[in-house]
Amino acid sequence: MELRDNGAGGVRNSPVRFFIKGDGLRETYNGYGEGLTLAFEIALVPTIFGAIGFGIDSWLGILPAFTIILALLGIVGLSIRLFCDYATRMKTHDAEGAWARSAQPATPIQVPPVERGVSIRMDAARD
Repeated sequence: MELRDNGAGGVRNSPVRFFIKGDGLRETYNGYGEGLTLAFEIALVPTIFGAIGFGIDSWLGILPAFTIILALLGIVGLSIRLFCDYATRMKTHDAEGAWARSAQPATPIQVPPVERGVSIRMDAARD
């Protein structure tokens, strides 16, 4: 296999065709990993809680009360944890953003006082 520069920052016929410079690639992979982790948590937590409830129901020989209760408990607990995690991440993101307020208060703009009887004509300034 011959590797040639394609002029776009990559190498033709290479398994890696596009490069993300700096920490962009690491951030991308971290984002994929976090998304996959969340997907497994959302799918497995209610399932595991429901399975535990089903085991308790089978052992006690009652209706699927514990299955429903524990599955709902898993969903509610997971929702609360996801909301708190999201709120914490957004506070951190807002604090680190360029729009965050600085620690020092802004100084007010000093406007010179205008004397009475003095008028400023805008068309005179153009001449």
